[in-house]
Amino acid sequence: MFYLEIITPERRVFEGKVEKLSVPTLTGEITVLAKHIPLFTPLEMGEVKLMTETGKLLYFSIGKGILEVAKNKATLAIEDAKATDEISEKKAQEAMEKAKEILAQKPKDVDLIPIEKAFRRSFIDLKIARKRARKPKLSPAGVPD
Repeated sequence: MFYLEIITPERRVFEGKVEKLSVPTLTGEITVLAKHIPLFTPLEMGEVKLMTETGKLLYFSIGKGILEVAKNKATLAIEDAKATDEISEKKAQEAMEKAKEILAQKPKDVDLIPIEKAFRRSFIDLKIARKRARKPKLSPAGVPD
């Protein structure tokens, strides 16, 4: 086990002991276990998966950020993060449809980068919100799917 802290500029999203942590880095997803080598890496917008010391699986939708691992402690400093129970499937679906509609129109006078970011974030939120309705499976490596 190791200690994990997930923080944003506004609040502490999670704090406690965990068995596993999977995060989206710029080069792909990595999993951190106890006694991991020291690491400092940027994170992409995506899904964070963790297993608490009691074996409970938790999911978070995150914006960009940084992961630091040192001395059996991991810290995620994230621009924004939402836990599964903070995500509305209906709102995520609506946001995705709205972004999809704007992107399909390809307006010339609109900066599409924030719209693409909103589309991607709503897709991630929707994926995480739907996990409430089903029990997650473990991958062959024992990491939540």
